Amino acid sequence: MKRELGISLKSPNEEVFASGLFNSVEYVVVRPESPKEEYYAEFSQITDEFVRLSKKYGVKINSFHLPFATSEFFNFQPSAIREDLREDTLENTKRLIEIFRRTGIKTVVLHGSMRVISDELPARIEAFIDYLKKLCDFCAPLGIKVAVEDLMPGWIGSSAEEMLYIMESVGRDNLGVCYDSNHFLGFDNEGFVRAVGKYILTTHISDYDGEWERHWFPGRGVIDWKRILGALDDAGYEGPILFEVGFGGKDPIAADCRELVECWKKASE
Repeated sequence: MKRELGISLKSPNEEVFASGLFNSVEYVVVRPESPKEEYYAEFSQITDEFVRLSKKYGVKINSFHLPFATSEFFNFQPSAIREDLREDTLENTKRLIEIFRRTGIKTVVLHGSMRVISDELPARIEAFIDYLKKLCDFCAPLGIKVAVEDLMPGWIGSSAEEMLYIMESVGRDNLGVCYDSNHFLGFDNEGFVRAVGKYILTTHISDYDGEWERHWFPGRGVIDWKRILGALDDAGYEGPILFEVGFGGKDPIAADCRELVECWKKASE
């Protein structure tokens, strides 16, 4: 089976678009650091550049990874127990989606939380479910799906059971899962894929040592990629193999991308 390859980017990197190695990209924003109106203007310019590169090189913008860290100027707390914080998060998120959807994205990806105090976890999950219903209802008329990323232990979405509970409780057709292979510390990657497979909308693919998230190139860690691909195939997954890897703290160039794809071929074929 020929699988579409994609890559996660923190900026509209023309060298990556021009490499001819990827069918799609995801744009990820960690934490907007500018005052709101200033940032929205910056974000609009970034969006225009993604549109330009997409058209020039025939690479689609597959997804937008929503911010997951609160800054001095922006609140992003989708599982906050306080409703006013969730509503502020929703309004911030809507504004970004309204701008970035002109790239043609089909999916937005989000984290349920940062690390959660264990006593608060049940209430935080219910708050997140409430938030997701509203976000899905906003995105549905736009033709956009919402993918909840699995996270590390102590964060919301760290197990198949928890993720399935969230999916079933929200009950929206445009809700699914972003499978991130780096977040299963002491847990079973393949088992997670097999348990939630029907909900998987997109992926974040990278390797690790099983002890902490590393975002290594595939084949440089402990993951058995052939078994993971078998599980994705069994689930009927047809979306991209979207790499979310580190490049030593620098923006990738074409040579880095070629090395990444070669590592993937060796590990998966």
